[in-house]
Amino acid sequence: MSSLEDSRLDVREVFLSIGLDVKTVEKALVNAKFRDNLLEVILEVARKYPKNALCHRPTLLQYIATGKVTSVPQVEAAFGFFALVGPEFYDREKFEESCGIGVEVSRDQVTAAVKMVFDKCKTLILEQRKQVNVGVLLNHVWVAHPWADGKVLKKEIDIQLKQLLEEDAKKKQVQRKRMKLVA
Repeated sequence: MSSLEDSRLDVREVFLSIGLDVKTVEKALVNAKFRDNLLEVILEVARKYPKNALCHRPTLLQYIATGKVTSVPQVEAAFGFFALVGPEFYDREKFEESCGIGVEVSRDQVTAAVKMVFDKCKTLILEQRKQVNVGVLLNHVWVAHPWADGKVLKKEIDIQLKQLLEEDAKKKQVQRKRMKLVA
């Protein structure tokens, strides 16, 4: 047996040992990106999981494997929730609510939240221009929508940042032309 086949068997065993159904395991073995992401999340859960709540680890892994928990903020929220309840029985609805399970943040909501942050931070953005810390802007948006997709947020911030800076550059160019005409 080749090392590739050995590693596929090892991965299969890992997935099955955490309670994933065979269909999900087969899907993961075929799709390299899905497999790698799932392994990364499993390792993250294994490393960071609160020790007082180990009995809930299979539950969290099942939520991840079924696509109900899909983002780092959701995993972190789950860690926090299970750290608080420990090995005790927990209310599934409270868990799902605290982790944003089922929460969909629309593109329009992201656009509106980014616009609101840009309105608040416009002066700072225009002063710093291309040196503005996008991470700070992202964090401001995440306050309003903690379960939003980070890639969508980043893309929208980039779009609105480019638009704002281009508008400002055009205004300055018009002002310079007016100054030349007056002089």
